[in-house]
Amino acid sequence: EEKKPEEPAKKKAKTTKKVALKVAETKAYASAAPEIQRLVEVENDMRANDRKEREKSDAKNELEEYVYSIRDKVQGPLESFIEESAREAFCATLSQTEDWLYEDGEDEEKSVYNGRLKDLKTTGDEVEARAKEAATRPKAMEDLQKSLVRCRKFLDEKSAGAEKYAHIAEEQIKKVADCLAAKDQWFNGVNAKQAGLKPWQPPAVTTNELVKELSALEAVYIKVMDTPVPVAEPPKEEEKPAGEKAAETKPTEGEPAADTAAPPADAPAPAEGDAPKDEMDID
Repeated sequence: EEKKPEEPAKKKAKTTKKVALKVAETKAYASAAPEIQRLVEVENDMRANDRKEREKSDAKNELEEYVYSIRDKVQGPLESFIEESAREAFCATLSQTEDWLYEDGEDEEKSVYNGRLKDLKTTGDEVEARAKEAATRPKAMEDLQKSLVRCRKFLDEKSAGAEKYAHIAEEQIKKVADCLAAKDQWFNGVNAKQAGLKPWQPPAVTTNELVKELSALEAVYIKVMDTPVPVAEPPKEEEKPAGEKAAETKPTEGEPAADTAAPPADAPAPAEGDAPKDEMDID
């Protein structure tokens, strides 16, 4: 018996179901205000930490560089400006600081590095200051000595009767002489003290002090020495009374006017009978 072909299955009808959806508007990559505030605080903390680490690293490097620099100086060009036993003790402290930087001081706070640097500079700065003074003081002493000589020469010339200084009052000269005596005594005293000192000892006088004394001396004697000669005013003519002036200008009766020119004394007299000629011929 032949089988009948099966009928195709009927397709089910599609049904649509509508559901109401809630829609909320949002912006891409936007966060709520509390979250934004939190992120800002995190970023600020990171920046502060970075700055702290950078400052700490800079302080450590500065300390390390100073250790190498000042040690080379006190063992080299500045050796004579620090006493031997003090130099040995200072160099030992520098070596201890160098070892500490690579061991216990590898990661310390900025204030710790700055404190150690300050302690080292207490000694190092004094050494460098003495070296600087030794380099600048001779020129300052020479300048002051030359000015003392110029001032003394001025007083000597005035005392000898130099005409160019004859107009300067004696009280001004006394003022200069007193200033010279005081500065000269001071200079001789500090010069003698400085000559007896070792390079590593504190100086008896500083360059700044010498410059100030030079300025004070020159402010006194140069001003007096350059006093200008007073200019004499020409004598004034005495004014005559108005009556006399009028008498001088008004001609007396029978006299020619003041502006009439008299003939010269050696001019030939006109011949008798000659009529005076007019200045202009009339046709």
